[in-house]
Formats: sequence, C-alpha cells, structure tokens
Amino acid sequence: MKPIPADVAAVVLAGGVGRRFGRPKALAMIDGVSLVERAVEALSSGPADVYVSVSPALERPVARLVGSRRVIVDLVEQAPCEGPLRAFLTAASTLVSYSNLVFMPVDAPWASWRDLEPIYNASKAIGSGASYFSGEGIVHPLFLAARRKSLLNAAWTACWGRAEKRATAILRSLDPLILLGSSETRSPLALATVNTPQDLWRPSRVPTPAEGYILLEGHSILYKISSTMNSYYSALALEAEYKLYRQLGLLRLASHVLKDAAALNVSTSLIQQESMAGGLG
Repeated sequence: MKPIPADVAAVVLAGGVGRRFGRPKALAMIDGVSLVERAVEALSSGPADVYVSVSPALERPVARLVGSRRVIVDLVEQAPCEGPLRAFLTAASTLVSYSNLVFMPVDAPWASWRDLEPIYNASKAIGSGASYFSGEGIVHPLFLAARRKSLLNAAWTACWGRAEKRATAILRSLDPLILLGSSETRSPLALATVNTPQDLWRPSRVPTPAEGYILLEGHSILYKISSTMNSYYSALALEAEYKLYRQLGLLRLASHVLKDAAALNVSTSLIQQESMAGGLG
C-alpha cells in the first residue's frame, strides 16, 4: 500500500543562473555548505515534503547535492513564461498529489519553515494564496504559499496570457490573495536575499518590517482583462489595477502595472501622467 502523501510540499526556487551574482546561487557556499543544501535543511524542519525547482542546466549539480528524487526540472519548452513563474507552473503541474505548495528562494539563507508557516496557514484559511509585504511598498512573491489548483490557474494565466517574466505576476493573478506584513516572520533577515558574494556574510539590503495584512480580492479580473482585451479595455483595466495597488501602498506592484502599460503600448491620461513623472521607481 502506498503511503498517504503529505498535505503540503515545500519547493526551493533554485533555477536561476545568477548573472548578477556571477554563478548559480544554489551552488554558492556558506561555511562549506551550499545554499541549496541549507534551504532543504531549513524547510525539512516543517511538515512538508521538500523539493528543489531547477532549470535543466542545474539538474545534475543540484541532484548531486540534495538527491535526484527532490529535483523538479522546469518545463522550459512547454511554457512561454520565464524564471520563477515557470517554476510555479511546473510545480503546480507536477506535484499533483499535494493540496498545498509553499515556496522560498534558494538565496534566502536566513529563512526557515517557521518563517513560511504564517503564509502557509493564511493560504489554507482563505483557500487560495498568501505572501509577504514589507515597508516601502515592497512585495516578496518568491515567498509564496498557495492551494495547488489555485496556483496552477494563476500561473497558467500569467504564463500563457502574457508570457510574463516578472515573479510579481503571480500576486496579480492569484485570487483571493492575502499579503502578511513581514513582521510575521521571526526576524527582518528572514526575507533578505543574497545578491552579491558579499551578501553571503551580511546582506546589503534587509526589508523594512511591516505590520498587519492586505487582502486582495477580484484584482485578478483586471489583470486578465489587460491580457486579453483590446487596447481600450486593457488601458482601463491597467489604470484600475494601478490605482488599487497605489491606494493600498503596494508600490512595487503599481510600478509593474506601469511597465506593463508601456510594454503593451496602451495608456490613459493617468498612466501617461504617472509614467512621465517617473512612475514609482
């Protein structure tokens, strides 16, 4: 008899080649231990079965470190999106025996299962997705928990509707979505990531703590409209989405809406005004 699978799988996002870092971050070492091994160990303290999502180029070196049974290879040819979005779609498509999926990036060596548990519980409570936000309007889409089927639908929309590259698209397409303030983690360091070799010892950027939560519901309709309708309705949907995120203080998401408007070559008077003013950085 096969054992009953666990309710939740935890996935380390380790597919990046590390262009800015200079080499794949998954293989970088701290005290003789690779970041991917540290991440697997950190997540193994929780109830989840732990997997590692990689690009085809990293399949063998990562498998040698954590074992081939843990490795999920991104669906490169089957999905037009890139990066973490492709990893979200791959995990939701292949880990079909799990009801819930939790993700964290490989370059977050100060995070553990205890830092993901709040969003895991929140995602189960609302039956969809959860992530974190921190001060100054920053969101952290690579720290994500979601019902697998909800994630599959959201990732499909982002991948096939827009061929997205930005990980924040998953937050715009998961609905409903709850964003927890980063103070729910054990320490501000939990959401800090490694961007340079020097960050392996001390991160150059630590997220500013944020309190409370933000519940988004119905926002994905605007994202879908801007992906599928003609330019007039796309522009109206993007403006409404921009205003929503701006009002909620989610400045990173709002700035990405402006970038979408530029890429789609659509505009309204508000979008034009905000874009000419430099957007939100």
